[in-house]
Amino acid sequence: MAYFSLFYENLEQEAEAEKQAQNQIYYRGEQKTEKKTYFVGARMVVEETAVDAANELPCFFRDLNLEAVLLSRYEGTLPEGIKELLLSFPKDIHTITYRQEIYKELDNPVIFQGMENFRNDFSQVLRLLTYSTQSDTPLQQSKYYLDAAVLYYHCINGLYNTLKEQARSAALNSLLSLLKAQLDREGYYDFFLQAGRLNEQLENIHCTLTMAENAVRVSFAKDPEDFGRAVQKVFRLEDSPNNSIRLFNQPGLNPFESKLISLVEKEYPKLCRECLEFTAERQPLADETLVKLYRESEFYLSGHLLAAGLREKGFPLTYPVLKEQSSFYLQGICDINLALSAGSVKEVTLNDLLLQEGEGGAFVTGVNQGGKTTYARSIGQTAFLAVLGMPVIAKKALLPHLNGIYTHFTTEENCQVNNGKLLEELHHLKEVLEKAPANCLYILNEMFSSTTAADACDLTKLLLPQLFEKSGTVICVTHVPELASRREGMISLVAAVKEEDGYQRTYRICNGEAALSARAIDIALKYHLSGNQIKERIANGN
Repeated sequence: MAYFSLFYENLEQEAEAEKQAQNQIYYRGEQKTEKKTYFVGARMVVEETAVDAANELPCFFRDLNLEAVLLSRYEGTLPEGIKELLLSFPKDIHTITYRQEIYKELDNPVIFQGMENFRNDFSQVLRLLTYSTQSDTPLQQSKYYLDAAVLYYHCINGLYNTLKEQARSAALNSLLSLLKAQLDREGYYDFFLQAGRLNEQLENIHCTLTMAENAVRVSFAKDPEDFGRAVQKVFRLEDSPNNSIRLFNQPGLNPFESKLISLVEKEYPKLCRECLEFTAERQPLADETLVKLYRESEFYLSGHLLAAGLREKGFPLTYPVLKEQSSFYLQGICDINLALSAGSVKEVTLNDLLLQEGEGGAFVTGVNQGGKTTYARSIGQTAFLAVLGMPVIAKKALLPHLNGIYTHFTTEENCQVNNGKLLEELHHLKEVLEKAPANCLYILNEMFSSTTAADACDLTKLLLPQLFEKSGTVICVTHVPELASRREGMISLVAAVKEEDGYQRTYRICNGEAALSARAIDIALKYHLSGNQIKERIANGN
């Protein structure tokens, strides 16, 4: 089958993505706790073990809280087939446009429903095929395979019919051709008809169980003395699926099912022989390309549902425009995790970022807890979702074509490595400088907080020119306002507060000059010494 992917236009792009995914930067020496539960007699024991977690998610993914947005359905881990997408940046804008067109197609409810039906049915096909290899009873293996074969055809045919009427994008039209080639394979329709015929005959096998004392009598002919049917007629009860029991819904059979299936083989020897002969030929199902389509469609569907949930809350969404230039124009952005936890857009402050050509980035300063880190994170999230082709929270979004996103967020000192906090920061930034290509976005949050303000200022001034040499765009959240006042090629942004109430945060990030001294009210509040706090303590007799 010809190459196809919802993520890449050709095999070369996929190979490049795999290469990029192996070149990410991870925090060193981090551990997570794994829990294992087992029973000792009637007592449940929970055992916790520390395991290395450093190479699970790269720095930018964790610092931007992207796992909560993109990996919630995967339990926070990078699944196979998706990892390369999430850890790579396309070399050309056309690949991103290719992905955007697919998301736009999913805005059509008919296509969304068709893709969702395919995803659900294909998941069932894979489950049935697994059961067919795990079952230890030949006839039961055959039944699972027949179920999978029939559902596989309907799965492909259903998606084909949907796309034939609705597809507009290059990606889905390529998929349409692929599905048609699959359906038009020589002898495939006859194979489906034969599988359907055998499956229908097996489905029509019903038996009546009559229990008397310590024996169970099995009758494959309809028993005229069926007590359940007699009661149903007397009381005029409607037919209900609860009147029957469906067996054989798992790979392993219980003793009763094993005995019953041997009786089926004796009662219907010709049908069972035909089923076993048909399965022995075992035409392969679940083509690798369609398995890839299943995994990739699941990611697109979850992305569409994420966007739909944000729209319901009133958040503005748009498809970013990417160009080969260095300017940023983001209007109305916010942190996605904040948006997901909010009841509506009215509960969240939306912010902007405007960087003209020649402006290398922005220093973000201001009061503590004023939204600076959240703002920087929202810029990174917006840039990354744009690479995936997803709609982003914004009224308008114009971004440069980025070759990577690199982050450096301050963390607690790590006792797993033998370096102090400052030295570990320097090691991390050295790796960034060595690995980052040209035209990347760098989000630096409170660097060098473990040293003096003067040293932090000097170290930052040494770092920034090296990032600019790589044509990088820098968003630097800092506790050192002197950096913003001496900026070269950077704009200054400030976390705003209400003028009439100097300590009440608005969470708006605006253009402005950094304050060169700390706000006394912040220090007073920290130590519970503001005017209102002192009055309250006096009134309470403290």
